[in-house]
Amino acid sequence: TNRGRSLDLALQHFHLENLFDLTISSYQVTHPKPHPECLLKILEHFRLRPDEALYIGDSRVDLLVSQQAAVPFAAYKNPRLEARYHLEDHRELLQVLAE
Repeated sequence: TNRGRSLDLALQHFHLENLFDLTISSYQVTHPKPHPECLLKILEHFRLRPDEALYIGDSRVDLLVSQQAAVPFAAYKNPRLEARYHLEDHRELLQVLAE
């Protein structure tokens, strides 16, 4: 995320901090989005190839990050974005993952 210091606060506020093995904020990269550094760090951390991951986003910047890292993209509540998948609800992700 391009969130900086507020990432940890947001995760704590919504009691989500224990649900993620790794989070990357704009403070942990040299080049923030739309540069793909954040996504490349995640792929490296989990030892994944780009085709083994899925980037979910709702903006053109998210699409650019995904394209530059060669990671498939799922657009969330934004049908105007070019994407492999279009999600209107988080539960739709279950179907995508089943494929």
